[in-house]
Amino acid sequence: MWPFIEKHFEEILAGILVMFMASMVFFQVVMRYVFSLPTSWSDELAIYAMLWSVYISVAWAVRERAHIRVMNFIDLFPAKITLGLTIFSDFIWFVFGINQTPSAFSNTAVFIGILSSLTTFPPPLMSNQRAVWPLSVLIHK
Repeated sequence: MWPFIEKHFEEILAGILVMFMASMVFFQVVMRYVFSLPTSWSDELAIYAMLWSVYISVAWAVRERAHIRVMNFIDLFPAKITLGLTIFSDFIWFVFGINQTPSAFSNTAVFIGILSSLTTFPPPLMSNQRAVWPLSVLIHK
């Protein structure tokens, strides 16, 4: 069970958040144009669901090594240099992820009135996960 969760957690969670985001937008359209009762909170929830799904997907793409990189250039070098460049690239991801952590507590959720750290926490949380995945990939190789 644990290997399945380790392999598919981000993609399942990102999919659920995208479905939630779409349902909030649909809810807002129905409430606005069918019932003439627009809501402000559904838009904000859709925005935060999109934010969370994007950052979770970024961490997932780092784990799967699916980000756009210039591998043709790196593959021109011998195997040891290629490994060194890959480790350096992963180190840059790690530093970038750790560097984004303090940005978690900077905004507030205006309409829904929840703790701002719950809405602004995905970037640093997923940055930390994005920082850890390259290390995990190197360990599992």
